Amino acid sequence: RPGSVHRLHRTQMGTGLITKHPFKFLYVLLALAFNYVRLWLWCFKYTFPALRPVPSWTFRQALMVRIIKALIGAQSRVNMKTPLSLIAGKEKDKFVLIPPASATSYTGIARAVDSIVPGDIGAVWYSPPYTTGEATKVVIHFHGGAYVIGNARPNDTKFLGETLAKSGNFKVLCPAYRLASNEGGAFPAPLQDAISAYAYVVRVLGVPPKQIILSGDSAGAHLTLALLRYIKDHGPSVSLPPPCGAMLWSAWVDVPGRLNMRLHDSPHYHSDYIHEAFIIWGRD
Repeated sequence: RPGSVHRLHRTQMGTGLITKHPFKFLYVLLALAFNYVRLWLWCFKYTFPALRPVPSWTFRQALMVRIIKALIGAQSRVNMKTPLSLIAGKEKDKFVLIPPASATSYTGIARAVDSIVPGDIGAVWYSPPYTTGEATKVVIHFHGGAYVIGNARPNDTKFLGETLAKSGNFKVLCPAYRLASNEGGAFPAPLQDAISAYAYVVRVLGVPPKQIILSGDSAGAHLTLALLRYIKDHGPSVSLPPPCGAMLWSAWVDVPGRLNMRLHDSPHYHSDYIHEAFIIWGRD
């Protein structure tokens, strides 16, 4: 709904002092010191299986989940940005620079905010790149991260990208869509980038839609659903035919529904590495 889009666009997470320097730097130092002390307490506590989040977990598993949760919490409170480079790194020829599709490809909700316009995005192949005429199915996978963290590079998406490629003998392309935590990355920027990626695969690479599968985990699954809805509503008018299928992994399907949710109420909160501050950051 356009009204909701504008409200989401105006909402800015991190109006607090700790999201701005020098307070951000001071908070990070204090968080490191505080969690260093807690680390020794966790080491002692998790020596006893009965005190671990899940008694059957190993000491290492319990400790690592707690450390990751603390780091995610600190990162979320200060709104640490994730830089998205458009330059190939270690990926070399598996990195692709995807330009915006034709202007007519974006309409309706994809143009809901005048200041958010399509731009170049990076993408990484987790298989040999598609060659024109191949019969292999191509998976376009959108990473998770609550729309505020994550990228398509191997340091973040390698495990899932390579797993998809091997398990189904797919060609797997992971686009690095813009993030709301970065300048110019608020909605509908991720949807615009998803449209650009899909149009690139269909029009530039020439992959028949019957060979394309959309995929996403967490927020990436939400973006997959948004792209499918966009294709359903506007595909015929913008010449974007539907793919043959989609795969959703732990889909974050009800973002507005998180407005009144307390993650602490979940029976699995203490065994989950996701911190409540992260959900609030992504929600806002």
